[in-house]
Amino acid sequence: MPSALAVLTLVLPCSIMAAPIIVAINDAPNGPPVIQVLGAPHGYDIYTGDCVNTAGIEEGALITLFGVDTSDSIPDWSGRFVIPNAPNQYRAGVDIVWVQHDNLDACNLFGNNDLQVGFNSAYPGIYYGTPVISNSDQNLGVVTDKWVQVYTSDTLIILFDPHTYRLRK
Repeated sequence: MPSALAVLTLVLPCSIMAAPIIVAINDAPNGPPVIQVLGAPHGYDIYTGDCVNTAGIEEGALITLFGVDTSDSIPDWSGRFVIPNAPNQYRAGVDIVWVQHDNLDACNLFGNNDLQVGFNSAYPGIYYGTPVISNSDQNLGVVTDKWVQVYTSDTLIILFDPHTYRLRK
């Protein structure tokens, strides 16, 4: 006779025993960002339209994790990577990463309150407001060429590779 744990694993594959979902975003220096999503139990969608990107300013995406945290137990969160050689100390942000929920509006086409991960990467020469100084985003530090774990919870881990190409003028 199979154990209770074995039966629960078969019957409830998306239960509390499931590993966190991993969203990995590589801000590739010579092309569009590369996004990988691992462990999304009900699938995901990647949206790269006008509601996420401003032409000539940035590129990014909004990743909707279907059926994840629809009860809003994970709070909204956001963080920014910076560069130390920005021309204005109040505008030194170059990458923004955030967590939110999909509430139906013109930019959130599903509207099921699913968990979403968003990011924007400014084009060279464009800068966002500096975290903490000009907004309430968490300062994720200076851009690096290494993967950084920017967010973690029991449900979600976000990894981001921001790249130092922006440090060159």
